[in-house]
Amino acid sequence: MSEEAEKQARLLYNQYSVDGPERRQRKATRAIKRKFCQALANGASVTKACGALEISTAAMYYQRQQDPEFKEAWEDALERAADRYEDRLDELSIKGNHPGSTIFQLKNRRPQKWQDRHDVTVEKHEEHRYVHDLGPGAQLAILERMQELREARAKTPAELGLEGLQKRGHAS
Repeated sequence: MSEEAEKQARLLYNQYSVDGPERRQRKATRAIKRKFCQALANGASVTKACGALEISTAAMYYQRQQDPEFKEAWEDALERAADRYEDRLDELSIKGNHPGSTIFQLKNRRPQKWQDRHDVTVEKHEEHRYVHDLGPGAQLAILERMQELREARAKTPAELGLEGLQKRGHAS
């Protein structure tokens, strides 16, 4: 099948395409906007709906910006799609015996009880600890440990008892 024939077949069998002579138009007519919103409400992405209608996503976003009624219809379509997904999730969690969907429902409907993470508040003075906030004994211990680490890094592998290793890397 040629590329043009495949394109025509996609147009003929596409549930989102506009019927009649308007099919080939690339302008966002009222009919195209209506079909676009139907596609969104049925769960299609903006890109998929635009592709099916052979109109650019930029054109649709521009129309959304310029036409307040279209913007409202677009948002309403997205809400209807979200409602459909929510209904399907309810079916899965109740009737389908899917533990993942049940957990998801609980986490979203009762987050205070089922959330994964809990907020922990830390007092301001405990968030940052600085060396100068420590006593002289603790400061001295930190400095001594830092010196030990520097000296250990300066030793060769032979001095550390690691025969056969080069100073920076593994044996070659």
